[in-house]
Amino acid sequence: MAQYLIQTDAHRPAAVGDVVPLPGDEARHLRTVMRTRPGQEIDLTDGRGWRYRGRLIASGKGDRPAVEIMAAARDAGADLAPQLAVAVGVVKGKRFEWALEKACELGAHRIVPLQTAFAVVVPRGNKQERWRGVLAAALKQCGRSLLPVLEEPTDLDGFLAGTEVTDELWFGASPAAERERGAVAAGDEPPVTKGGAVPREITVCIGPEGGFSAGEIAALGRAGARELDLGPHVLRTETAVAAALAVLQRRCRLWRAVAGAAGDSGGA
Repeated sequence: MAQYLIQTDAHRPAAVGDVVPLPGDEARHLRTVMRTRPGQEIDLTDGRGWRYRGRLIASGKGDRPAVEIMAAARDAGADLAPQLAVAVGVVKGKRFEWALEKACELGAHRIVPLQTAFAVVVPRGNKQERWRGVLAAALKQCGRSLLPVLEEPTDLDGFLAGTEVTDELWFGASPAAERERGAVAAGDEPPVTKGGAVPREITVCIGPEGGFSAGEIAALGRAGARELDLGPHVLRTETAVAAALAVLQRRCRLWRAVAGAAGDSGGA
């Protein structure tokens, strides 16, 4: 079932009875594609973890469609820790947009475009705006209620400097690196808390076409990153993003089970 993205007050979610105007793109889709008529109910999200049921109250020619909120509920999974993050080397054209789309579908909460040693693309102009549009479309299609945070491009050192010590940090290794050093399948080992804390984030770093340089791999190692086993073949960047997040979704569920068991027993 289609859902539509609305803009709500930054300081509070929409409440039952509120009338919320629909953004231009959403209004056009309702009017010209879906042929939605006043009085019909539609599913909505604000991209901040809230889901709504709304009733269309204006869709005539010349009117700006709006919805009256009929029901509002916080998505139960929106605030659970750990959350997923991916830092990914910027690659050419539609391939990076595909990576963003799949990252949204596979539950990434935060996406960081990386400028790396072997990157051949430097983001310019309105790239961030276009990328946010890709994420918004993916959010609506896949039925999520939480729009991933898209950060400004940064280099690997800048990204690693903002990583907390309690976070889990992984990186996608090449098959050669896996054979040489022994990558870990994230589902092969149980989560172990650091000082009793569930990590805030599980983060994976994925390189561009040329992979990470030796210096970048060394920096990842110093930051405590572990190599994630993504199989025996060389993957394109966008494929590695999807594969890594699929693996780490399971990792998140394992951590949440650990946290739930600790809560049930009165532990941290």
